Amino acid sequence: MGIYGPTWDKRVILAVGGAAAALIFVGLLLTLLSGGPIDVRLSKDVVEPGDAFQLFVTVRNTGQEDVESVVVNVRAIDPGVSVSPLRTEIPVIERGGERTVRFDVNTSETLLPGVYFLEVSVRMGEKEEVRRKAFRVK
Repeated sequence: MGIYGPTWDKRVILAVGGAAAALIFVGLLLTLLSGGPIDVRLSKDVVEPGDAFQLFVTVRNTGQEDVESVVVNVRAIDPGVSVSPLRTEIPVIERGGERTVRFDVNTSETLLPGVYFLEVSVRMGEKEEVRRKAFRVK
């Protein structure tokens, strides 16, 4: 039959089709994970009692106009964790632009091992979005 036989053609079609489906799936997954207006990340996900670290909040303006007076609030849900500052205002985010603000997080020397949460709320115009970010104390 040679390399151009019907069996070889089916394998090539299946391989190319499978690769295309995988690329489409990865593209959709990346869009879902990174397409939102708020991204919250920590400089450390695992800390020791008494450690200090940073929380970074990136706010994207996905609207059609500039947004003014964007307010970012952060609060520690659990005792033994403090955040500074508690509130930051971003004067303007241009259409299609983004801004990242930093908050300092401190943990108590007596904090027990476990998972702790920070709550981030972002108000852009009439819309407010809330996210929680977890970190672990070992």
